[in-house]
Amino acid sequence: MTNSAQAQMRQPKYDEQKTTQAAALLLRLNGAPMPYMKLVKLLYNIDREALRRWGRPITNDTVFSLPHGLILSITLDKAETSDPVTPTYWDQHLATKGYRVSLVADCDDGELSDAEIELITEFFAHYKDKSQFDMEKEHHNPLLFPEWKDPGNSRIETHAADILRALGLTPEEIEDAVTRIDEDAHLHAYLST
Repeated sequence: MTNSAQAQMRQPKYDEQKTTQAAALLLRLNGAPMPYMKLVKLLYNIDREALRRWGRPITNDTVFSLPHGLILSITLDKAETSDPVTPTYWDQHLATKGYRVSLVADCDDGELSDAEIELITEFFAHYKDKSQFDMEKEHHNPLLFPEWKDPGNSRIETHAADILRALGLTPEEIEDAVTRIDEDAHLHAYLST
């Protein structure tokens, strides 16, 4: 896929409900509040694996390489701040105090498939004893996360094709996945009108 075709690909609409349900499941599994940077990095790793397995992420969030690793942009914004005036689905269930996010009102997992719940549970088990700093080191390891690019003091958008390429998918597999993501975005835009 060329860079111009990649730039023209539509990003599906961020799925706040699924993202919140995934985050709530991670917090229930953790049994306690979690540093929000660990939560966001964990959700990125889960999205990355969903993209590898199924050709689609769970959150549909925009990914960036930041100095401290790979993040989901909208999810990071939600985890860092809340809007008490106009609370969103995230704000109704999750709250950040200091640097830790906690579950304030449980939500069901209704938007998550059984396979997604299994993936989230699997990744929680793998990362439960790792800190956000351990995860940052992993993200900076080019053998583990070759899609991370050092942005200096800025940020660099990381596209689905970049992630799939880093995961070792063939050009044909990447093209198929990117086409599915683009079709999802077109369908969602059509259904939203």
